[in-house]
Amino acid sequence: MTKYVISNAIVIDDTAEALKFYADLLDLEPLATHNYEDVFQKGEKLTIITLQTEGGDIIELYDFGDSVPIYDNELQQYNHIAFGVTNFDELFKKLEQNEVVFDKYPELVNGVKTLFCRDFSGNLIKIVEIKNE
Repeated sequence: MTKYVISNAIVIDDTAEALKFYADLLDLEPLATHNYEDVFQKGEKLTIITLQTEGGDIIELYDFGDSVPIYDNELQQYNHIAFGVTNFDELFKKLEQNEVVFDKYPELVNGVKTLFCRDFSGNLIKIVEIKNE
């Protein structure tokens, strides 16, 4: 039985832009940056930036530099990660002000505010409002 998710990895193509999105806009805390070589393929370089949510969830940003893997599965574009936020309206305004691309503008889904947008590397991100606990 699976108890919990340890981390989620997101492939990015620009470290500075990714940190702007995940650290500055979504308020994830950067924990560490590690550089590797020959991890998946010989000659390949990989930088992994580890970030953490307030709730302790780990997000890893994978930057392959010039050797970004190419996915040939068109359904890959629908893979996404969802973030639960308590400041939905404020975050939506910040995303708009920073020219984030929206796939779906805020709407109510079963009474819960939800939106889909793209990070600056084109990854699909879901934002869901959660009530303060």
